[in-house]
Amino acid sequence: MISIKKTFTERNKWVNYRASAVFPCYINDKNDQVISFQNYWFWKRRLTKLKFFITLIDEKNKINKKKKLKIKDHNEFSIKNIFNLKNFKGIIHCEIKSTKNLRFAFPGIVCFFINTSGLLSCVHSSGRILNNNEKNENYKHEESNFYCRLNNKFEPFFHLFRGNKIVKNNPKINISGFNYKNEKIFEFVHFINLKKPYSSKIFFISKITPRNIINKIKNKEFFLVIRYEEKNIFGRLVAGNYDRENDAIFATHTLNVYDKKSNKDFVLPSEDKNSTTFLPLMSEKNLNLRTVIYPINQKFNINFFNKIANQQNKKLKPSKEINKISSGPTGEVFLKKIKDRKFNLLYSNKKVPGRIYVSHNYSFKNSRHPTDIGTAFHNSHMPPKKNHWGQSVSKKNYNTMLLIRNVSHNIGKTNDAKCNLECFNNSLKLEKNFSIAGDSFKILNLEKILKRIKSNFFSWRLSSNSGNLEVIWLSYNNRNRSVCGDHSF
Repeated sequence: MISIKKTFTERNKWVNYRASAVFPCYINDKNDQVISFQNYWFWKRRLTKLKFFITLIDEKNKINKKKKLKIKDHNEFSIKNIFNLKNFKGIIHCEIKSTKNLRFAFPGIVCFFINTSGLLSCVHSSGRILNNNEKNENYKHEESNFYCRLNNKFEPFFHLFRGNKIVKNNPKINISGFNYKNEKIFEFVHFINLKKPYSSKIFFISKITPRNIINKIKNKEFFLVIRYEEKNIFGRLVAGNYDRENDAIFATHTLNVYDKKSNKDFVLPSEDKNSTTFLPLMSEKNLNLRTVIYPINQKFNINFFNKIANQQNKKLKPSKEINKISSGPTGEVFLKKIKDRKFNLLYSNKKVPGRIYVSHNYSFKNSRHPTDIGTAFHNSHMPPKKNHWGQSVSKKNYNTMLLIRNVSHNIGKTNDAKCNLECFNNSLKLEKNFSIAGDSFKILNLEKILKRIKSNFFSWRLSSNSGNLEVIWLSYNNRNRSVCGDHSF
């Protein structure tokens, strides 16, 4: 694995004329999916003459349907409508092609899973077919970092897809389960019958796991590690939990387990900063956050200090609380819960791993299922970021909020930020200017804006004079107990 510092340094050197994403397709009388994105290639880099394609490929690669669609400022495409579907399982393959360098091979696209019960979930682009200029070699994938719920109502799932060149006709996947003490409680091998390029399948845990294991882990806290080999793909998986009662998908993406054969990647303290890494935890009134750090990261054992604020635009204050977090073979799952309006910053100025993955589970009272937002600690090698954008929900009875932090790696000395927010579809653009004090947070409730937007989904972008912001968006419907969200691009 490339170090975090080298990853960000080399981004400016990336050359790609194609960006792509693979999502599972699960269409029936109760489910539709919407692909949504904005034309950030234009407003960020003035790229024009882009071509956008959606290809549907069924599970066995017997049916292949392709559509070329026009890119607008705001885009939302119902898969069921544009392909005139009633039932379909397979993959949704999205591609953006350009004659000029796109740089990033993965696009800022969100896939919304829409159920007739009113429930919603979403996941941004994660897995993809590699480009021709990338090393298309056989690679051992090891994926984890998603919330698992197994009971009479829910069960975990993951979506596996094959590359455009088949190496093995009968590949196997190795599935391990661990309790929250990081003790292995089961392991088994399952052979997948996916023999053609682009073939795929949604694997439900109850369908592939021995019954004695199911009985052992039902109603228990556990997490999964999925290992498999495949060529020509970036093997990040769409995974999550399946709602049996409503036939609904609650989706997120996996993150990779630290490869013990890789070089160790650390961030060291520096004289001009008082933090090597931090994790902002933000919540709002009537909102609950459950943050999980699974022990899948590079081995470490670190005490993290806390700073807390209970009011917007008020500076963080020191807390006596210290959180010990460990990872690797001897580490355990770390859980931290906050509720109502609160900003909690975990931070350290010690030698820390370059990557520490995190899962944010947001819920309201009686939510059917929480969000599962995969993200990571912010370390001092990460460059400033002045533009943030995303897709959110403006369907009837839904509201959206933005949770924004303004913290630098000189905690206590962060400058105030002036911000401009644009919310738009293709017929309306609404703007809002505001500021965020340094070392504080702000919650933007977009209810008034959404009343004027007459589409099911909308685009938003936030620009600032500060590179120290981070944004999480949440869309929720208290009537049907639905909540979805993600971090920004």
